[in-house]
Amino acid sequence: MDTLIAVLAFVVVLVVPVVAIASTFRPTQAPVGRAADARLDAGRH
Repeated sequence: MDTLIAVLAFVVVLVVPVVAIASTFRPTQAPVGRAADARLDAGRH
């Protein structure tokens, strides 16, 4: 049972920072994508 808890704790320690980093990068990429779309729309008109 102790090994299961240790493995779960290890997985949580690995996954949490990855999710946190991914969630911080996602909002910064969205406006860049929108700006690129706006430029493409301006180029079409």
